[in-house]
Amino acid sequence: MKIIVKCSLVFLLVLFVSIALVTAENIYADGDFWTDETFSLVVLGSRGGPRIDDVSGFMIWPVEKPEEAIVFDPGVLTVGIRKADEKNNLWDFRVPEDSNLTREGWILQNIKAYLVSHAHLDHIAAMVINSPEDSAKDIIATDTTLTHLQDNIFNWEIWPNFGDAGPEPHLGQYSYVSLNHMEEMSINNTSMNVQAFELMHDPPTKSTAFLIEHDENYMLLFGDTGPDEIQETDHLNNIWHEIAPLIREDKLKGILLEVAYTSDRPDGLLFGHFTPKWMMEELNNLAEIVDPDNPEEALEGLSLLVTHIKPKFVHEPTPRQVIEKELNELNNLGINFIIPYQGHRYNF
Repeated sequence: MKIIVKCSLVFLLVLFVSIALVTAENIYADGDFWTDETFSLVVLGSRGGPRIDDVSGFMIWPVEKPEEAIVFDPGVLTVGIRKADEKNNLWDFRVPEDSNLTREGWILQNIKAYLVSHAHLDHIAAMVINSPEDSAKDIIATDTTLTHLQDNIFNWEIWPNFGDAGPEPHLGQYSYVSLNHMEEMSINNTSMNVQAFELMHDPPTKSTAFLIEHDENYMLLFGDTGPDEIQETDHLNNIWHEIAPLIREDKLKGILLEVAYTSDRPDGLLFGHFTPKWMMEELNNLAEIVDPDNPEEALEGLSLLVTHIKPKFVHEPTPRQVIEKELNELNNLGINFIIPYQGHRYNF
């Protein structure tokens, strides 16, 4: 009996020591967690339509500064916030004890700004639907996108005018902030800056890429677009030349770029979107610009989060599975492709 008790005590002691060591290791890991990372990103929504609960929506903030969170393309907001919170991926958002808001509502109202690439419904739907419970904040977009929002959405016909311009009366909850292509500006109430670049979606629809900066580190966020060759533009080529120095200096932490369809999709039916084949064509163009002498190593390790995969109501293999497989097979540049899921969190 004494032997059993002693063995049990030894077992418990070993167990407690092990737990203490693991805990100490985790504390150390947490303390070292942010060493090489600048941005946190939570996927509120990752896909293109027709799944209305999981379209575009990406919440981004400087690490350790969740109070500065912004959302890129708010097609999904509260649904994605709730799903991310259920996965404990919004652990650093702390609701004040005296707040009467749910966590979902508090996080929504404390988002500082929306970056809107274009006014298609799958990129703005939640901003519109959630607006009655939202707080005052900026909508940052090009004049073209802001005009669409004023004339076609917040116009008292489709939805009450929560903006500060357009059909009267103006409720003034959202401030329209115009950002011209190639222009850079600070994002109010944050320590981040943003620069806009012109994209072509499905002609004549224009779109936007946003380059956000914090502490001289960058994230590049693409709205819907297709390859230059199909779009008959040089928009992507211009962006590649702009970001090439950032890649050489290891200042570009990540890219969000869309792939809507699998590579067997005919070019005439892309409607201003990418396939894995066309994405790799463009990324190889970028690699040649970054390092003409060693393009195969120019983008090695660069993180690229693949957005806007359009689901189909079919059994496996799903478009997501096929696109992931195709990208891995075509990846001759050592790029770190990330296939995101709603509610997941990534650090860059």
